[in-house]
Amino acid sequence: MSTKLYVGSLSYSTTDESLREHFAQAGTVQSASVVMDKMTGRSRGFGFVEMASDEEAKKAIETLNGKELDGRALVVNEARPAGVFPAVAGAVASAPAAVTAEKSSSRTNKKKSPLIRGLFFLFAGLKQEFYSIYFIFVICYRFCEFVNKRKGGSLC
Repeated sequence: MSTKLYVGSLSYSTTDESLREHFAQAGTVQSASVVMDKMTGRSRGFGFVEMASDEEAKKAIETLNGKELDGRALVVNEARPAGVFPAVAGAVASAPAAVTAEKSSSRTNKKKSPLIRGLFFLFAGLKQEFYSIYFIFVICYRFCEFVNKRKGGSLC
C-alpha cells in the first residue's frame, strides 16, 4: 500500500523530476509533485511524494527530513487528509459562540422604526446590481442612529 508524504520548505526552483530523484534514494517513488500557484505559475514551496510502501515512506521520513535539496533543508512528514489539523494548545472552542451570542443579543434590543425596517427588507431582497443602493441606505441609517444618539430626538 502506498503512503503519501508532505514535503515542505522546497526551493522555488525545485521541479517534480528533481523531487522524484531526491526521494528515489529512500525507495520506489510512485509519484512526486510540487504544488504550483495557479495565478503566478510559481512553486508554492511544498509538494507531495507517494512512496510504494509504508516501510519506504518511514525510511524517507527518517533519512530525508532536514536534508538539503536545492539549498533548502526539507521538512518531510506523512501527509494528512485535507482539512485535518491538530488542535492548537490553549485554544478555546467556545469563545466564538459566546461572542456571536453577545452580538446577536445586542442587535435584538435595538428598536427600529417601521419605515426603516420595511426599507431594510426591501433592499435586502434585491439582486446584486442594487447593492450599491442598499449600501447607501445603510450609511444613511447609521447616520440617523448617530444623530438620534447625539441630539436625543427622533430624526428617522
